[in-house]
Amino acid sequence: MTRRLEALQWFGLFGGAVAWTAQLVLGFGLAQAACSTGGSRLGVGTTLPQLALTAGAGLVTVLAALAALAVAMATREGKYDGPPPIGRRRFLALGALAANLLFLAIILNTGLLSVYQFPCRQS
Repeated sequence: MTRRLEALQWFGLFGGAVAWTAQLVLGFGLAQAACSTGGSRLGVGTTLPQLALTAGAGLVTVLAALAALAVAMATREGKYDGPPPIGRRRFLALGALAANLLFLAIILNTGLLSVYQFPCRQS
């Protein structure tokens, strides 16, 4: 039980951040490929890949939030400022839950904006 809670705690803490980072970096690469001279000749599209990146990153973030919620529920008898390890787990789980909600909003904003307003201007 302890190892499972530790794994859920760390996935809940870092899952949304890693998902958003992957979406941002891969989405930037897709945009660069579509806006480059070679990509414009090949007709590289970005709508479907950007939506897939957004859905994948959103799914990982929701799973990370659920993992953080599971840890928070498993440690509800302790206080977030209580003695370790229960206090530490609860503190990190509550912080991860709030952070994952913010990461989900960022992922949705980034993904949908990149699909509906794609600024590709050749110079």
